[in-house]
Amino acid sequence: MVPLLAALIASGAPLQTVAAGSLVVHDGDTVRLGAERMRLDGIDAPELRGSPACRPGAPRHHDCTHPREGERSRDALAALLASSPVTIRRVGDGGYGRTAVRLTVGGGDVSCTLWRGGWAAPPHDHRRYGWPCQPSR
Repeated sequence: MVPLLAALIASGAPLQTVAAGSLVVHDGDTVRLGAERMRLDGIDAPELRGSPACRPGAPRHHDCTHPREGERSRDALAALLASSPVTIRRVGDGGYGRTAVRLTVGGGDVSCTLWRGGWAAPPHDHRRYGWPCQPSR
């Protein structure tokens, strides 16, 4: 068994596996399965043009200066999730009506794959809560 998948199973969090292409990608860190909106835990992806997070007065700082990067991040996530079945582990509240999730594809953590590819960054509070991703060797 792949070590990451074994760790997820050992954590006791319920797992769900869905077919490749089952998740609808909204942006580089938000997907949907049916009516459930999910936010990828452990990363912040660049925002898309027109995102509510980029409106004046938005409560948090977001990277809204590079909308093409947001599109590239979204497209990378969509390609990854279309490549193989996806395992979902729900880990908490993702804010804005979303469930925080860790996704794996082919035994690899999707958040870490996006980070290593340059399509996402660690969340601003990663030093406080830890960072599960390691650079590629």
